[in-house]
Formats: sequence, structure tokens, C-alpha cells
Amino acid sequence: MLKKLQNRVLASKAMILFLAFVLSCAPLLTLAASASPASDQITTHTAGAAANHTIKFKTPSGIDAPTDTITLDLSSFTFGALNSGDVDIFYGPVTGLENSPAHGAVPGINTWGIAMGAGVITLTPPTNAVPGTVPANDLIVVYVGTHAAGGINRLTNPAAPTAVYLNIGGNFGDTASVAIPIVANGNVTVNATVPSSLILTSINPNTVDVGGANFIMTLVGAGFMADSVVRLDGGDRVTTFVSSTQLTATILAADIASVGTRVMTVWNPTGALLSNSRNLTVQTTVSGGGGGGDTTAPIISNVQAINITQTSARIIWDTDEPADSLTNYGLTVIYTDSVSNGSFVLSHGLDLSGLTPDTVYHFQVISSDPFGNTAVSGDYTFKTLALDPLVISNVTSTSIQDTSALIVWDTNRPADSLVQYGTSALLGSWNSVAGFVSNHAVPLSGLQPNTIYYYRVISQDGLGASATSSIYTFRTSSDLTPPTNITLTATAGDTVVLLNWTHPPEPDFAGVKIMRRTGGYPVGPNDGDFVYQGLLLSTLDVGLTNGVTYYYAAYAYDTNNNFASGALDNATPQGTIQLPPTSTPPLPPATTTPPVVPPTTTTPPVVPPITPPATTTPPTIPDISIHAIYYAANGTVLLQPDENGQYGVLGNSSVLVYVPTANLGATPQFAVMTVGGHSYSLTLSADGTAYTGTFLSPDSGLFNTDIRVTFVDGRVGAALDDFEVQYGGQVVEEPLIIGPVTALPEATVTLYQNINGEWVVWNGAPYGQSNPVISDENGGFTFVVPNGLYYAQAEKPGYTSQRTANINVRQNVFGGRIPLIKVPEPLTVTGTFPFVENLPEQVEYTAQIIRQAIRDPQMVEAIESYAAPTLLSISLLNTAAALPLFNLLSYLQFFFTQPILLFGRQKKKRWGLVYNSLTKQPIEFAVVRLIHFESHLIVQTRVTDKYGRYVFQAKAGNYLLEINKPGYQFPTQYLIDVKTDGEFVDVYHGEMIALKEQSPIGLNVPLDPVVTVETPRKIIYKKTVRNAQHSLSLAGVIVAFLALIISPTWLIAMIFLAQVGFYFLFRRLALPAKARPWGKIYNSSTKQPIKGAVVRIFDKKFNKLLETMLTGERGRYGFFADKNTFYITVEAEGYEKYTSKDIDLVRTKKETVVDFDVALKPINKTT
Repeated sequence: MLKKLQNRVLASKAMILFLAFVLSCAPLLTLAASASPASDQITTHTAGAAANHTIKFKTPSGIDAPTDTITLDLSSFTFGALNSGDVDIFYGPVTGLENSPAHGAVPGINTWGIAMGAGVITLTPPTNAVPGTVPANDLIVVYVGTHAAGGINRLTNPAAPTAVYLNIGGNFGDTASVAIPIVANGNVTVNATVPSSLILTSINPNTVDVGGANFIMTLVGAGFMADSVVRLDGGDRVTTFVSSTQLTATILAADIASVGTRVMTVWNPTGALLSNSRNLTVQTTVSGGGGGGDTTAPIISNVQAINITQTSARIIWDTDEPADSLTNYGLTVIYTDSVSNGSFVLSHGLDLSGLTPDTVYHFQVISSDPFGNTAVSGDYTFKTLALDPLVISNVTSTSIQDTSALIVWDTNRPADSLVQYGTSALLGSWNSVAGFVSNHAVPLSGLQPNTIYYYRVISQDGLGASATSSIYTFRTSSDLTPPTNITLTATAGDTVVLLNWTHPPEPDFAGVKIMRRTGGYPVGPNDGDFVYQGLLLSTLDVGLTNGVTYYYAAYAYDTNNNFASGALDNATPQGTIQLPPTSTPPLPPATTTPPVVPPTTTTPPVVPPITPPATTTPPTIPDISIHAIYYAANGTVLLQPDENGQYGVLGNSSVLVYVPTANLGATPQFAVMTVGGHSYSLTLSADGTAYTGTFLSPDSGLFNTDIRVTFVDGRVGAALDDFEVQYGGQVVEEPLIIGPVTALPEATVTLYQNINGEWVVWNGAPYGQSNPVISDENGGFTFVVPNGLYYAQAEKPGYTSQRTANINVRQNVFGGRIPLIKVPEPLTVTGTFPFVENLPEQVEYTAQIIRQAIRDPQMVEAIESYAAPTLLSISLLNTAAALPLFNLLSYLQFFFTQPILLFGRQKKKRWGLVYNSLTKQPIEFAVVRLIHFESHLIVQTRVTDKYGRYVFQAKAGNYLLEINKPGYQFPTQYLIDVKTDGEFVDVYHGEMIALKEQSPIGLNVPLDPVVTVETPRKIIYKKTVRNAQHSLSLAGVIVAFLALIISPTWLIAMIFLAQVGFYFLFRRLALPAKARPWGKIYNSSTKQPIKGAVVRIFDKKFNKLLETMLTGERGRYGFFADKNTFYITVEAEGYEKYTSKDIDLVRTKKETVVDFDVALKPINKTT
């Protein structure tokens, strides 16, 4: 089942580039709810005039039911006597006029209803409308006015110049808004604002005959002023100001007295601005006159703003002759931006983007014919749609601790996250989390305990809309949390003990207090003799008595006098034993035991369970069962062991320990915990039901906890648990082929959790964590989570977005490496010669994408697509029918990794071999992975060459090898106990590889073949299918060649060459090597070769099928074999089955081909 799943995943990866091609077409699709394109052509835009309206729009949804009404909101116009007889409706796939359904005042069978009211025309489908009445994506055309059949009334334009709108809606599901400018005879009001830019768009004429007379030139652009001056070759010419977009200038006969090019510019003295230049060409005389050629400007009509959104619009117009397209636009009639298209067309359309929502824009359109004759429209306006207000809701403070809190809220659309906070309503501090999300969570840290904080939240979306909440408050809790326990080491000397300790990680740590006792450990920071208090890391306890054991406890405390449960250690000072004659009489009273009262040293309850003199049978064989509960992430995440009973925890993190003691039938007296050789006292809760304490986990590796609880009756309970340090994740930039991995900071990592079969963004708020998070300067990120199924998504501008595999977290830490790929600039072809820009970057990008697909255990989403990779992927898919997918992926990984290693290797490189455990033949394209033993992460990957070779260069450490090749099993079962297999030494079976220093890894790895016995019919069927696949692949090359003949372009030529290359590559990969010389299967009577005979070779020792062949027209077969004993069988329809004698190749010195001839006896048929 697992292999089927793996094969399914690999098959899905092969479709990645094809999906990229499909996704690249997505921008061409319109939204299903947008009736686009939409337009309203009116016969006049003059204010107060009556006009006919021709309304046209496309319906992606179609009309499927009597309730699919269409509404045309024309409430800005005066309807007067307009009625249903003044309206016609049409629809169709091309012009929209193909169908003209019956209509009247009310709907009926096969009759549309047309009603009017409150400035809205409502079109109701027939009462018998069914799906497809108006097919999806048809054009709908509505005539309103006298051009409708029987129409006698028209709509009247608004009385004053303005911009009005046609709003299309209704129950049919599509919407659109069309801006309709209303003007007063085309007059333009010019503002006396100094423009910030000066643009010269065109000149008319731009070509004249040499030797002509004086003439008037028209110059069109933006930013012209009353004092603007036209210059010819830098010299001023008499200039007349027409508008901010048009000037005229007198060109003298002397200016065109000779053939050549004159440079025209415009100078604005106010603001000292000089425009760009346009060329006036003076040519040899073609016809008389200074201007020469066509001097009539195009006529502009039907200027409209359509497809208006919050940030974009489309400007359309018509001209009576082919002309180019230019739109100047801005917030006033001093236009500051422009878009253009140099193609000469009759119907013009230009898209404006990057607009501000809910804003009125002015625009004009300009068109010039091929002779330079230019037409300029008046000023029009439209208003972008307003954004729905950004709404903040559900603001709350949660996970409130003594020095931290988490502020969470929601917005109605993705926006950023900012919290302003402080100890008064003036606020003063802030914290933010990058990224646009709808569910916000911002952590606050470094707060003061037991303090009221004021805060408010602010969010702003990508379009600039923002929202600010009211001011809220919360109170931090009193600081009752002690610091994490430190480590304490006591080293005995002569009458002294050297004490060393560490500091906890908490920022409010204030110092360490050390107490000591004899006869047992101190039970609190005020129990026993005072030794030291302060911020040092060591002290020397002097004046001690040799031979006496001293018990020490080190208590870390914070600025609120919260003491940790205590780190424990003991030491016994030792010195030289003095001789009896030397001043011993006066000393015995001071050194004898009376000061150390026997009851104090013999009381069982205070005997420390970790000191050998005090250990008795109960501590080593506990007779009360206890268990410990562990928490991480400041006590918010319950740690859960994996299936092996092992807990996971982050390195250098605080772990809270909770040991319930209620309902045990005994009264607890004290508890001690040992972690990594360091002992800690645990504190009994106020209600006496549990012991608690903390410890700091080590940097890495395995460790265990040993918790002992001593009860008043002398019994002891013990809990021993194993831990493994886990590691957070890292975002890196994927290297090309080889090279160091580069950490990628400032990437946004979002964690997703599977809840009841649905993927949702993990809510880190209850655990005091943010989601998403930003990778640090080392690319690192960390999530401490409840066990479950998760995946992470990493993204950064300029890089591909990468999704990890689904990871079943079993030890509470989500980690792993997320590689991102830098996206190059798109391929562009420039000039008349097809030079492709950014090609090296594209090749690198493509190689990285393929390499990433090979490595990734899940199908990843391709988020970018470019022309060349897409076309090459289609070529690959067109010829891949004859190729086993695993071989292709393995070959690509080999191609992009091993060749460089081969060229750079030293002559004495030690290779490992992957080979068939039975035939001893090398196995090509086996994927060999080097896995770190402790972390189980893949360190390196290699693919074997045709000789089965591979090699790794690895640093010191512990590793495993993992080999994957369809049709083979690892580790070997046939050679499980074999260390030397003939010439193959260092046979590897899956053992741990320990390297003491950097060195190569190249072991010999046998794989067991997995071959099933198939019927001759199935074998013949599979060969027929393979031949058909090969024919299909070859047909792809032929089709590409025919395409090249029909359309001999550079692009088709490259595709054809790629097809040919892929075809021969696939022949190399898809078809197995054929053994030569051949053996022949023939009829024993006629000596004729037998076609379709099934020949099988078996290993003698294990009676294992190794390979199967089907003979062709000449009855030929052949098997590679080496250094083993084999036998073959031959079956053919109508012949007796043949089984050979043993074929002993154990002593062969080189590779052998089993190729002897076999004569089959026909089966005698009796009647």
C-alpha cells in the first residue's frame, strides 16, 4: 500500500510543470460574478440632451430560470415617458444580436418582461426559462431609445456636466459598473496649478517636404502652461497655448529648407521643466506644400470608462480611421500619468491600474493616425469604487502572564497587525507582526507584573485602508512564577567545597541563594546554614570538617522574591589524616560527633535518596507508583510521549514538572528530581496534592529524568522518563546542484493544523505563540505544539512559496528545513533577432524546480510559470509515455548532482556499489540517501550510475543509508548475515555508520530483487503496451518535425530539438540493456525460431525469479549474470516446458551472458 502511495505521489509530481502552464492562463479568466466587458454607448454626452443608449455586457453566469432577473440602474438619467416599447433585448455568442426574443410589459411563456421604476429597468426572463435560455458567456445587448423597434422616447442626460454610472445587477448573478461622462460641449476648465512633469506625446505633422512654406504645428502632451514655449533644435518658436494638453507653434520655411531631422521640445519657464523630444522629419519633396500627405486628424467618439474597480479601470473609444492610443489621466486636468499603445486600430482600449479607491479621476484620450494627424478629446471623469470599510472585531487580551500577554483580534479581510500599548492611555510602546492575515495575534513581552496596561490595535490592508480599535485594558498577573532551576556542582577539597552554578534564562532573574545542611538537603531557601547570595557563578565554602558530608541547595530567585525549587548536590571534604600524638587531646571535642547529634543524622525522612549511605531498598525498588507530567512553552503545552514512550523538548528551554501525589494512600515528605547528573528539589503545592519544579533542557541529545518522592512512612515512589532534544525549523534558499545552503531570514512561515480532516491555520494564541512567524537571521523558526498532523507554508517576496509535507508531530516540536527558490525575471525576446533575456537565470530556476520536485515527498504547488519552462515541460510530457517515472526522476537528480562531483573527484575516490544480491549485477538509478542518525534528516542524496556507483563526503557523526529502487527490497534478506559477498566487501545491511572525522562513505549495498511470476498472456500484454508507448513517443517527434516544416520559427525549432533529445534520453532510460550475444529458442523439429516464448532465469540457491524475457521474431533471448548458480525455464504455447540444468557461474572472472540455444519439443496432439 505504501509503494502505491509513493508511486501516486511521484506521478503527481510529473504534472507540476503542466499544471504551471494551466495556472499561467489564470489571469486571462474573468471572475464569474463580473459581467465583463460591459459598455453603454450613448448618442451624445452633452448635458441635458436626450440620447439613445446601446448597453452591451457579457454574462458568465447565463440565464437559467424565470427568477434570473437583470436590472439596469440608470437612475442618474431622466426617464420621462420611457416605457417597455422603447426597449429591445438581444443575446448571442458573437455580436450579441443573434437572438431577438419576444418581450412585453410582463413576462410570459417565451416572452421577456420589461418593467421600469425608480430609475431602474428590470428584465425578467420568460416564465418557462430553463438552464441555457441565455447560455453562459453570451453577450446581452439592450437598446433603450428610438433605435429600438417601435421606440419613440429616449433617456435625458443629467442637466450639469458630471460623471454618472450604469450599474448592472439582478438575480442572474453577474454585476458591472460603467462610467458615463456628461460634458458641456467638450469645454475644459484649466486649473492654475504648476505641473510637476512635462510630456510631449506627439506632433502634427511629424513629416514635411523640404522647401515648404511656413506652417502651424500642433503639439499634444501633458503639463503645458500659458507660458510654455515650443523649441525646434533648441530655438524658441512662436507658441500659442490651447490647453494643458495642446499647443500650436509656427514653423518657419527656413526650418525646413534642407532634408534632415529636427528635434522638437517644449520648455516651461515656470518650474524650469523641459519635455522629452519628438522628431520632425524633413524629406525630399513628394508633393507640393509644406505639410505634405494626409492632414486630417481622426475623429474620436464613444469615450467611456468601463470595468471600474477599486484600483483599476479601462478606457475605451473609437476612431473613424486607424490610429494609435494614448490616455492621459490624473486627479485633476493637469494629468500626471499616461498609458499608450502604438498599434493603429479603430477600437481603442487602455487599462489604468494602481488607482486609489473611492477617488475621482480625470482623463482624456488622444489618437494619431500614421501621418501624425492628432485628435484630442475633452476632459472626462470617473470614480473608482469605494472599499468596504476595514472592520476590526473580537479584540481581546489572552495568555496574560506576569510579564507577557497576547493580543488577538479579527478583521473582515487580510491586513497587517500592530498593537500600541503602555501603562497609561497615552500608550507609547508598540509591537507588530508582519504579513496580511484576517486572524491577528501580537505578543507583548517585557511587561511589569501586577500592572494595568492600556492598548489598542491597528490594521491596514494592502490598498491602504486602515482601522483603529478603541482603547482596552488588561492587568498582568502577579509574578508568582519562579525562575527555572539552575545546575549546581559541589567539588570537595581539604576542609573546603567549591560550588559552581549556572544562571537561569528569565530576564527578571535577580540572584542565587545557597544553603547547606548536614544529614540531609535543605528543604527551602531559609533552611540550614547560609553560604552565599548574589550574582556570581561560584563560591568557596571554607572551614568545613573533613569526612563530613555537606548537603547544598542553590535557589535561583527573581526580582519578586520567587524562589526556584532548588538545585541539589553534596560533597565530603577529605584531607590528610593526622597522627594521634599531635595535639589531638584538645581537638576531639571539636571534631567528635557530639556537635552532629545522632538523631539528626539517623532520622530516615531526611536521608537524601541520592546519597549512597542513605539509599535503602525502598528507593531502588519503589513500592508506590507515581508518574510525572511535563509542560513546555511556559507551562501551556502538555508534552506527550511518542509511541516509544520518549518525550521531545526544545534545547535550552524551560520544562515544568508536575508530580501528582493525591490519592496515593500515603503522605509525601519530600521529592528530588535528577536530570543529566544534576539534582533538584521539588516544591509541594499549598494544598499538598502535587510536587512542582522546573529544569533547563540541554542543548542536544538524549537525557532522562529520575524523580523520587519519599513518603512519611518511609516508602519511595519513582518516575523515570526519557527525553530527546528536538530542533526548530529553518527556511533556506535552495542551491543549484551543489553548494552551501543559505539561510533565508525574514520569510513568513505559517503553520497549518489538521482538525477533523480539515486544514486550518494553527491558533498559537492559547500557547503564547504567534502564527505566522518571521524567520530569524539564521532562517530559524519554532513552533511548540500539541502532537498532531501539521504542515507549514513559507513564503518571501521574490521566491517561490513552498509547502512542507504533512508532518505527524509526535514529540511536540514542529521543525524541518523549508527550501525556497529565487524567482528570476520572466523570459523576454527582444529585437528582430530572437535574443532571449534572463535565459541563464531561467535555466537555473528550471533546474531547481525539478530538483525540488524530486526531493519533496509531497506534491508542491507551482506558484510561478514562464514561457520556456512551460514549453519544455509539454515536450517532456509528450514523449514520457515510454519512460518509467522513477527512472526519469532519478536520472534528472543524477544529471543535476553527480556530473559535477564526477568531474571534481580525486583519482583515489572510494566508491560504494549498489548491486543485485542474486545476479551480482550493478543497479542503475537507485536513489541512495545519507540520513543523520539522531535527527533522521536527509543530509545528502545520490543516484547510482550505470555501474551502480555512488559516494558521499560526510562530516564526523552518526549516519544511516537508505536505498530506494522500484522492484528491489532494502535491506537484503538473502545476505542478511553476510559481511563479504565474493568480491564485495563491507556489505551494508542498514547498520549505523559512525564517522570520527570527515571521510567518504562508500559501502557495498545488495538489494533483493522483487519479481513476481506472471502468466505468458500477461507478459505478452505488457510488451504490447510498451511497444505502443514507444510508438506514441516517436510520434511526438514526428509531429514536432511536421510543425517545424509548417511554421519554421525559432521557438518550434527549439521544441523539436528538445523532443529529439528527450526521445533518445527516454530510449536510454525506458528500455533495459539487451544482452549480446543472443541465445535462440527454436522448434526442435523444424529448427525455426519460436516467437513469443517466455524465458525466465532463476537463482538456484533461493529458487528466486530474477528476470523474464519474451522472444521476438528471431526467437532470441539473453540474461546478464555473474558469480552465482542459476537455471532457466522456457514456455511457449504448443510446446513442452523446458527447464535447464544448473548454470554454475561462481568462478567466472567477468560478467557473463546466459545465451545458449534451447530446442523446444512440440506437444503431440492426439485426436
